Amino acid sequence: ISGRFTHSRKPWDLPEELRANAIDDGHPYSGWYGKVLPQTWRYGSPLEHNTGGGGRMVTLGEFGAEALDGYETMKTYPPQFAPPPPDTDTLWACSQVQKHDVKQLIGLGRNPTNLAEYIEASQNYQEALLADRVIQMRLLPRGVAGYFHFHFMDVVPVFWPKSIVSHDHRPKKAYYQLAQINQPVVLLPRLSGERPDAMTLWVANDLPEAFAGATARWAVSRAGERLVQGEQKIDVSATGAVEVRTIDLKPVTWKYPDCQLQLTLTDAAGGVISRYQRQVRCVPKPLLKEEIRDRV
Repeated sequence: ISGRFTHSRKPWDLPEELRANAIDDGHPYSGWYGKVLPQTWRYGSPLEHNTGGGGRMVTLGEFGAEALDGYETMKTYPPQFAPPPPDTDTLWACSQVQKHDVKQLIGLGRNPTNLAEYIEASQNYQEALLADRVIQMRLLPRGVAGYFHFHFMDVVPVFWPKSIVSHDHRPKKAYYQLAQINQPVVLLPRLSGERPDAMTLWVANDLPEAFAGATARWAVSRAGERLVQGEQKIDVSATGAVEVRTIDLKPVTWKYPDCQLQLTLTDAAGGVISRYQRQVRCVPKPLLKEEIRDRV
């Protein structure tokens, strides 16, 4: 994992005749380092600043966000690192998660006040950022040769928690998003707008097999009530990404603080190809005001 384009800008040391065959690597840190947007889906394409040049594909080798271990995992730490009670107003076992910053407000929808809420907010933020970034990557099958999440699992308790699986094998919330998004054939939402305001549905297919006459179904729910639903026939081409349609979310997202997405893709005979679900946490309305956001 070289990160050559996003770090050193080191000149090529390959012979000229080999350069056209090279696959370069980048680290798209948006939403992790640098200016953080309230919308985890609003960052530019990961190919915008991570490109091999000359039409070459690129691998993406380091991206994501911190998420604290769950409290049950913290209780397995060595005695000298034992956590305080979860209702204590303190951070624990972290070096980069910060109290009361934009990431925490995005993750919880309000200002967290204790360790249990700092954990929840950080895991929610990591889940949302990784979901939206990896969906971007899956929808660029001609530009992104592959990606490597940094990193999958901690092998010992660490205080720089980038993983999606803790050292005791306990998955964080982001694990379940990446497990779904990386299904070989899957219906995915590309969010857009402020709260978000809409989602464009795409089918990503990594298989050399097409699926003619497939059906994409979607439902947006809250508290068990379906608020938006529909379906559409779609021909899914092999090894590519196919746009389905754009769904207006404003009647839900501007009224409620969160909602549940449920997406299903079936083949022509009605057999289930894949399912995808996600809780979408809407951006808190105060963070839409720049003068407030910049003070956080």
